[in-house]
Amino acid sequence: MPPITHAAPLLPLRERDVQALVELFHQEEIAAIEADILRNLLWRHPEPHWDDFESDLLRDSL
Repeated sequence: MPPITHAAPLLPLRERDVQALVELFHQEEIAAIEADILRNLLWRHPEPHWDDFESDLLRDSL
């Protein structure tokens, strides 16, 4: 068993919460839900466009 690398929850999940999560992840639309989450994350935190910067941009800072 791998070591726990996160904090313990303040409150354990209730049975109804566990059931809601099970139902959420066993939907036929789970691929669409995943795509929507990924699209929103990319929209909120886009990758930087390093090619748009001059190559000497950081040279003066270093």
